[in-house]
Amino acid sequence: MENLIFFCAHPDDIIGCAGLVLLARERFNCHLVDFTSGEHLREGVPYGELADRRKKEESAACAIAGITPHFMGIPQTEAFADRDKCEEFARIFQELSPKAIFTHYPVDIHPDHVMTAAVAMKTRHLIDHNCELYFFEETFQTKSFLPAYTIDITPVMKEKLAMIDCYTSQDPESLKRSQLMDDAFRGSRINVSYAERYAVFAPYRNGVLDGFNSDSGEVFSL
Repeated sequence: MENLIFFCAHPDDIIGCAGLVLLARERFNCHLVDFTSGEHLREGVPYGELADRRKKEESAACAIAGITPHFMGIPQTEAFADRDKCEEFARIFQELSPKAIFTHYPVDIHPDHVMTAAVAMKTRHLIDHNCELYFFEETFQTKSFLPAYTIDITPVMKEKLAMIDCYTSQDPESLKRSQLMDDAFRGSRINVSYAERYAVFAPYRNGVLDGFNSDSGEVFSL
């Protein structure tokens, strides 16, 4: 099977596209790549305890989804799209040779999300322009989103909520309430119970998302 990369800024950001991950695992080898550890590097404060905890939480969520995690292990305060970070992601990219990358939308109020998208876009530009590139939403943090696909995730919503339960350091009950509300709203647009929306870098003929139960409507691209 072909590979897909879900490239996320922090452990737990996979929540934004977990429904698609759960659907796609039957057709693709799905790989999660975490850009940062989710822990701030502060002078005088030991680094590693929270990073280790969040890595375990992420691994548990990936076990539920049956997907492979990869950890770049960069402190959250070091999330920059510099040459070293792009080259590190490029090594993973070349190893997996993915059919598509799914990452954060470039217009976002969280700078780590923006930097993650920049790394993905730069790597794709340098290595493989033919790799499909899609963007997912991060609740209220994503701005000016132009969805190209709305994917019905109703059949896997219970598993998505079980994945959220793994993130014990991130108030999972609050995360579940927010996700249920957001995904229900998106689902209402295509008359299903729950859905996720995806933007696309450029329209692709017979692209990865064309094979899912979705509503494409008018296809907006960046």
